[in-house]
Amino acid sequence: MSKLLSATSSIRKPLYEIPNPAFKKKKRGAKMIKKSEKLKAIKHLQTLRNIGPKMAEKLYALGIKTAEQMRKSNPEELFERLKQ
Repeated sequence: MSKLLSATSSIRKPLYEIPNPAFKKKKRGAKMIKKSEKLKAIKHLQTLRNIGPKMAEKLYALGIKTAEQMRKSNPEELFERLKQ
């Protein structure tokens, strides 16, 4: 009996070492880079006065990614684009 236990104990692996076929690691590619760039731009926009997370996302969707782009944009035109 002890020989049987010693043979099977060498085969056993902790659960965290057994690969789970349902869990697949996501490959880091262009999507991950674009997401990180988007997050950085949104965080940067949030540093501006009166710009929260939702407004920063809307501005990013309109193509405004930096404070410089925000400064150069026409406020009235931007307001109309945000209303849509």
